[in-house]
Amino acid sequence: MSHRSPQAKLSQVNAFVESRICWLWFLAMFLTYLSFSPLAIAGMGYMDENIESAQQIAANLSQWMKGRSAQSPINWPRHGAVEMIFEVPLLLVQRALSGESAYLADRIVSLQPVLMTSAISTIVLKWSRRLTGNLKQAIVIAFAASFATMLWPYAYIGLETTQSLFLLLAGFLALNYEKSVSWPRTLALALSAGVAASAKSNGLFLLPALGFLAGAYLWRDWQDYQAIFGVLKKEWAKASCLASIILVFYLVGSYSRASYWKRHGSLMDYVSRHVLIESPITFLMNLWSQFFSLNKGLVFFAPMAVVGLLVIRQTFRNEPQLAYFSLLILGGATCSLSLLFPWQDEVWGPRYLHSAVAPLVLCLAAALRQINWSRKRKTMLFAAVVFGLMVSFLGSVFYYGLLYNAANATGTSTLERLLNDPRFNHIRFNLRLLRCRLAPGTEQWPEPEYWWFAKPPDAPPERSLNLCNYSRPQPLIFDSTKAPRLANLLRLSLLAGVFLLAWIGRVGWRAEPEQKE
Repeated sequence: MSHRSPQAKLSQVNAFVESRICWLWFLAMFLTYLSFSPLAIAGMGYMDENIESAQQIAANLSQWMKGRSAQSPINWPRHGAVEMIFEVPLLLVQRALSGESAYLADRIVSLQPVLMTSAISTIVLKWSRRLTGNLKQAIVIAFAASFATMLWPYAYIGLETTQSLFLLLAGFLALNYEKSVSWPRTLALALSAGVAASAKSNGLFLLPALGFLAGAYLWRDWQDYQAIFGVLKKEWAKASCLASIILVFYLVGSYSRASYWKRHGSLMDYVSRHVLIESPITFLMNLWSQFFSLNKGLVFFAPMAVVGLLVIRQTFRNEPQLAYFSLLILGGATCSLSLLFPWQDEVWGPRYLHSAVAPLVLCLAAALRQINWSRKRKTMLFAAVVFGLMVSFLGSVFYYGLLYNAANATGTSTLERLLNDPRFNHIRFNLRLLRCRLAPGTEQWPEPEYWWFAKPPDAPPERSLNLCNYSRPQPLIFDSTKAPRLANLLRLSLLAGVFLLAWIGRVGWRAEPEQKE
C-alpha cells in the first residue's frame, strides 16, 4: 500500500480541477462563440471552395461505404486538401442525418472555425496557467485573448483558424513537458506541425518556427550546444519521424494546391508579374504597416498581442523558447507579406497575422512574473483589453464583406483605398453600421474627398450611398425572421455559455488560495 504526502494529494486535486476547468472552458467558449454565429460560412473568403471539395469527398466516401465506386471528381481548393480532414467528418454526419444539401452543408461547416477557436482559447488558458502559476490570471488572460483580439471575429470568418490552432498546439506539445521524450507526444507533435505547415499556402514561412519547435523538443538542454550531437544520436528515430510526417503533410498540401493552380494559372507566375514589390523601401513600408496601418494594423485589431510584443524582453528572461517561437511566427508572416504589394486583403484586420496572436498573448502571460505592474501600467493594459473588446465586437456583429460590397457599389473598391484610406477603415465603417442599427436614418458613405486647394473641373463625379441600407447584423441571434427556432436555440446557447464562464471564474477564484499553500 502506497503512502502519499499531503502535497502530492493536493497536487493531484489541483490537476483534476484544472483538467475539469479546461474541458468546461472549451464547452463554454463553444457555446458563447456559437451564439453569435451566422451559421453560414460559404461567403467567407474561399470557404465556398472548401465546402465544394469537402462535399465531393463526402459523396465519394458515402458511395464507397455503400460498396459503390466513387463518381464525383474532386476539385481541390486553392489551399489544398489538408483542411478537408476537419470538414469532411462534419459533412458525413450531416449527410447521414439529412442527406445531401448545400444549405445544410454550409450550416454544419460553419461550426468548424467555432470549434477551432474554442480549442485555441482552451490552449491559451492551460498554457497561461503553466506560465503564470496563477489560475485567476490564466482565466483573465484567456478570456481577454478570446474576446478582445481578432480571434473572436475569425470564429465566424474561418480561413486561418485551422492553421493557427495546430501551430499553437504544436508549440504547447513541444515546450510544455517535464518527462522524457515519448513516442505518443512525438507523434502528436508531428501531426500538429504537419497540419500547421500544410493547411495553407503560406505554411512554407512557418517552417522555421516548426523546425525550432522540433529542435527544442528533442534537444532538452538547448543552451548546451555540445549536447546536440548526443541528442541526434540518441533520438534519431524520433527526429526522423518528426521530419518525415511534416514533409508528407507538406507534400500532400502542395500537390493538391498544384491541382487548383493548374486550373487557374501558375501561382508563382501571378505573384511575380502582378503583386511582387519593386524596391526595399516598399518592403520596409509594408513591414511598418503590418503593425501600425490605420486600416489593417495589428495594434488596432489585437492590442493585447502588441502588448505581448512590447514586453518580449521579459518573456526572454522567463520563457526564452516561447519568445523565439512567437517571433519566428511573426517574422515569417510579416516579412513574407511585406514582399507583396497587397500586404493584406479586404478581410477583417491583419488576417495573415492571425496565427501570431495567441503566441504573443502568451508572451504577455510569461512576462507577468517579471513586470512591476504599477497603476499606470495596469490602466494601459486594461485600456488595451477594453479597446480590443469593442473592436472585436464590431468585427463579429457585422459581416466583413459589407465594406467591400459598399465600396463596389460606389465604384471605389481598390486595394489602395481598402488598405490605406481612413474612410475605408473597417472599425469606423462597422461603428457607423452599428449607429445606423441603433438609430435608423440616413448615413452617407463614403465621405467626400478633400481636394488640395480646389477640385479639378474634370474630376469624375463621386458616388455615395446610404450606409443604413447595409446595417444588417451578421449573427443569426439578431435576426429571428430567418430561422426563429434556431435563433432561440442560439439564445439558449449564449445563456449557457455565459453561465459556464461565470461558474468557471467562481471556481477559479476559490481554488487559487489552495494552490498557493
